[in-house]
Amino acid sequence: MIDAIRMRTRFITNSARDLDMLIKQWRTAQGDFLADSKTAWVIALTGNLGAGKTSFVQRFLKQLGVKRKVISPSFVLLRDYQLKNGLRAYHLDAWRISAKEFKELGIKDLFKNPKNIVLVEWAEKVRTILPQNACWIKFEHLGGNKRRVNFSGAKQ
Repeated sequence: MIDAIRMRTRFITNSARDLDMLIKQWRTAQGDFLADSKTAWVIALTGNLGAGKTSFVQRFLKQLGVKRKVISPSFVLLRDYQLKNGLRAYHLDAWRISAKEFKELGIKDLFKNPKNIVLVEWAEKVRTILPQNACWIKFEHLGGNKRRVNFSGAKQ
C-alpha cells in the first residue's frame, strides 16, 4: 500500500480503522520527514465542518504516542503536545482568524523549527503564510462514516 500512496493522492475511508491504516501508510510513505528537513513538518487540513479534519489530527497524534485527549483548538487557536525525541506537535485552528492575525501571533515561528509538526485546520484561510513545502490534505464527507481524503504537496 505504501507504493499506492506514493502514486495515488485520493482515497476513500469507510471507518475510523480505515483512517488509522491510511494515516499509518501515509506517514510511512513520508519517510522520516523531519530528519530530511530544515523546517517543521506542516500539514494543512481543509474540508467542510464535520469532514474529518479533527479526527485525522486525533488519530495522527495518537499514532505518534500522544496519550492525552486531543480536542479541537477552535476557541484557543492552538494546542501543543510533547512527543518523543524532543519533537513537539502543534494543532492550530484557523476557523476564526485571518492570515494577518495568524502572522501577528508569531505562528510562522513554529514553521522554522525542524523539531515541530504543525497541523493546521482550515488551512485555506491562512494559505498565504504557510510554507510552500506544506502537505495539504483535503477531506470530503460522503455520508455516514465515509470520507474522501486527498493528499497533495511535499512527498505524496
